[in-house]
Amino acid sequence: MPQFDVTTFSSQIFWLLICFAFLCIIMAKFLVPRLIAVLEEREHRIQEDRNQADILNAKRETLRKENLASLADARSKAHALLHQAMQEAHQTKANRISFLDDELITKTKKIRSNIELQAHKILSNIDPLVSQVVKSTAPRLLGQPLSLKQIEEILKKKRKIN
Repeated sequence: MPQFDVTTFSSQIFWLLICFAFLCIIMAKFLVPRLIAVLEEREHRIQEDRNQADILNAKRETLRKENLASLADARSKAHALLHQAMQEAHQTKANRISFLDDELITKTKKIRSNIELQAHKILSNIDPLVSQVVKSTAPRLLGQPLSLKQIEEILKKKRKIN
């Protein structure tokens, strides 16, 4: 094998050093600056993205706080509206109950006066009926008939007692 031949070692080492130096120079001149530029660009983008993420997080936080504040405001307004509606409902209920109580009292008075009027009419027309009933039942109960005059006297005495 030629690479293990001792007589060619010096020429192999020479060309190895020349190729290695040539490749190192090409890498140092062309490849490494490009890699450094790409890495710097990547680092720059990452930093910009981090800055933008921080800005967006700050905006998100302010928006969240504004949202919570507006939500709390909306809740307090809803609570106030609900409280006002409840007060109006209670006031309406109280007014309605008062109106119905007054109407019930008025109707009750009217019905009582009608009942008293009807009772007075009935009681004023009951004397002839009572007289007839007493006249027809007195002979059976007392064994003797009563005259209309006697019956009227009994009814007058009874009215005076009551």
